[in-house]
Amino acid sequence: MQISPNGVTYRESGLAEEVVAALRNLGHTLAEPADIGAIQAVIIAPRDQSQFGGADKRRIGSVVSVRRDEIKGN
Repeated sequence: MQISPNGVTYRESGLAEEVVAALRNLGHTLAEPADIGAIQAVIIAPRDQSQFGGADKRRIGSVVSVRRDEIKGN
């Protein structure tokens, strides 16, 4: 979901109607489903620095692992 400055929450399809109804009952203004957003992300485990990533398969994009010594400025 994505909240706009005017207070309307834009949602993607697939959100259960019970959830939509519950949010509206709490006072949220929800727009009808829209094609929004995409994400590519990598997390680094604090304990052993393992990297895990994922990309939104609906969009063009991917996740790439880079060693710290490959990053300029490190």
